[in-house]
Amino acid sequence: MVEAVLERVPPKRRPTVEGILRAQLRCYEATLEGNTLILRRVAPLGDLPPLTGSLFPDGFCTAEALAEEAEREGLRLEVVEEPPAPQPPDPVETLRAIVRRNAHAIDPLEVEALLRNAHARGVDVAEFARAAAVRLGRLFGRRDRRADAYAILHALLDEMTTPWPEYAGEGPRGGAATLLVYLCASPGLILSPAREVTVRIPRSDGTVVEVIRYGRRGMSPQAAAVFEWVLSVAAFAELRPSAWGTYAVAVPRADLELLYGEVNARTLARLDASLSFVLRITGLDDRTPLGRFASEGILPVAGVKFDDRDPDRVVFRLSPPLVQAVREGWLYIRRVPWGAVVRMSRMNRLEAALVRFFAVRWHGRQGVRHPIEMTVDAVHRALLGTPAPAHPRIRWRFYARLRRAVGNLNRRDDLARVGIEPPRVIVVEVRRGRIRFRRVEALPVLPGPEDSVARWLRLRVVRRPGARTPSSVLYGDYLRFCKTEGLPPVTARSFGRRLRSLRLRVRVVWLGGRAVRVWTGVELKDKPDKENGNLS
Repeated sequence: MVEAVLERVPPKRRPTVEGILRAQLRCYEATLEGNTLILRRVAPLGDLPPLTGSLFPDGFCTAEALAEEAEREGLRLEVVEEPPAPQPPDPVETLRAIVRRNAHAIDPLEVEALLRNAHARGVDVAEFARAAAVRLGRLFGRRDRRADAYAILHALLDEMTTPWPEYAGEGPRGGAATLLVYLCASPGLILSPAREVTVRIPRSDGTVVEVIRYGRRGMSPQAAAVFEWVLSVAAFAELRPSAWGTYAVAVPRADLELLYGEVNARTLARLDASLSFVLRITGLDDRTPLGRFASEGILPVAGVKFDDRDPDRVVFRLSPPLVQAVREGWLYIRRVPWGAVVRMSRMNRLEAALVRFFAVRWHGRQGVRHPIEMTVDAVHRALLGTPAPAHPRIRWRFYARLRRAVGNLNRRDDLARVGIEPPRVIVVEVRRGRIRFRRVEALPVLPGPEDSVARWLRLRVVRRPGARTPSSVLYGDYLRFCKTEGLPPVTARSFGRRLRSLRLRVRVVWLGGRAVRVWTGVELKDKPDKENGNLS
């Protein structure tokens, strides 16, 4: 077609017209739809005129000449000068491009598995990919090596899904709040011994929910476990209103004896004083029924007493608004197994708080690769309901208690009772005023200081009666051994205590007019006497 058009041009001007025409056609894209050849402009022409507006001195238009030649070929030519409207980029492809550019920091296969997981959990994949691309772009843009890309993506997916797979009621989720999730996300609310506790819980949409608990006395781990169990029974059992307008939940007395030991009137009085508290939740949508009566105050348990007809049962009277909220579906409550209740009641406050704290964030398979990282003050408020102490020594005591409590949970495998699937071993890390909880398959078995001394004694020392070796020679060889083997060395004082525990004796002898400490009965292996320091 181009050659046929150039035949209309005089031979002297033909090279110039051919260059202009081919330069114009480079800015157009040719597509064949049926019997129509469409030339669509896809690039700017610059100083060149468009095909429909270029008139040569010979009196013909380029577009018309091409159309005539197309008709001879049995085609219909259509020239479109309007460029196509730019299509918005696909969020999934944008996310994949970011991941491919940063494949050294995040595995593309892991991201594809996360997209499939989001689709399986009912999350809009495009919306998730759009938000993930924004967050990863900020992460890789500021080159923050301490941040974990996997943790960011799993946290985003957890924000877009509900934290509990099991609910009481099938009501609408819009504006609904999970009472037990709020209480377990900040277990200091129900486990603090104080009469009044206030906790501020930030939400994913930027708002803050403030929960206030005040009552006649604080809560013990036994009372908190009973409270959670009674609410779960009320959520998943058929209840009928009593003559006083409340809903009664009957509990066998033998079950409470597993928690409290002996159950008598004094025990129920203390339990009634602990459970007769009021919860106020501000920051929810006031247009929902829960938001309206939560801001005024929730009285979950109206009273505890022995059953008048059967003294072997204990009756908990629940307030009608709470039961109504559960039945209508705008208050979600999770089912709590009885074995978990018994286990949590036998823990101390910090261990019981940690179990609830982990159960909210790591329920089921959620957050397998997502560590929990918070400031020390936020962790102290969430677990104990009070701000973290400012004194460094008291803070280090809190760190020690926290590590000891997590170690007890790992040893007893308590996380399995609240629905957390493997890995169920928790590692606590404290870095720059922040506490990080991380899940691993098993704790690393590292040789301790005592093991390094025992290994050194087995490989480098031999016992020989009458031998005497200076303590500086032994400790220097021990330090070189630890450096070679990559073991953590102990101090000189701990080193001496370890040798004394093995019934080795140290003496002071005079050499060259000065006192030298020597260990009797031991010497180094494979060393000549001069280097060994043997004084025998």
